[in-house]
Amino acid sequence: MTVVNAFKGWEEAQRRGFRYEKDYCWEYFLSSNTLQMLRNMKGQFAEHLLAAGFVNSRNPRDPKSNINSENEKLLKAVICAGLYPKVAKIRANFSKKRKMVKVSTKTDGTVNIHPKSVNVEETEFHYNWLVYHLKMRTSSIYLYDCTEVSPYCLLFFGGDISIQKDKDQDTIAVDEWIVFQSPARIAQLVKDLKKELDDLLQEKIENPQPVDWNNTKSRDTAVLTAIIDLITTQENETARNFAPHFQNEQYN
Repeated sequence: MTVVNAFKGWEEAQRRGFRYEKDYCWEYFLSSNTLQMLRNMKGQFAEHLLAAGFVNSRNPRDPKSNINSENEKLLKAVICAGLYPKVAKIRANFSKKRKMVKVSTKTDGTVNIHPKSVNVEETEFHYNWLVYHLKMRTSSIYLYDCTEVSPYCLLFFGGDISIQKDKDQDTIAVDEWIVFQSPARIAQLVKDLKKELDDLLQEKIENPQPVDWNNTKSRDTAVLTAIIDLITTQENETARNFAPHFQNEQYN
């Protein structure tokens, strides 16, 4: 999300003029050449989407292609879809000396957020999960470019969903290792909606065409709107109802 916000800030500064753009890059240690390269890549991606039939315009700023572009929670879901299964769990840190949160992954156990990350000193997360772009071992194992994601992001844009029983608790799991407590009825509804999303994506791959958001009675719009609403409206109270834990005890 930091990259997204930095790019948006640069575009706004550029619209105000060369001096504002130069000052913006200087203040935030950014390269205007790199940002311009990202803009060109964005345009090329829009060209590919148009050629494939997913959008109606080669303009990446076309309003019809950006109906949900200001929805930060949905953007995090898209990031989750792109980075999964690079998932880490945020763990409680009761140390009085070290205020940073503890983080663990399925394969490595305890890891650290890189010291230069904007999240390294963050102590109040809404949810217990991060997705990350890069993991590297130096003096320790560090996560780079990590973003907080909600349970619904992982459930809809992670791996396969299964409904389980864990010590008399109804649970729903992603790939059988990211497990959330959830009433069986809610878990089944989420699983069914995920199946609808998977079927819809398969149909779009086989027969690409833009979503007509104005046609509220279409199956496309109904499925996508339901998922977007769930992701967007999920608040802290809902998150507590999805109490997360790794299935393997060494990550509890």
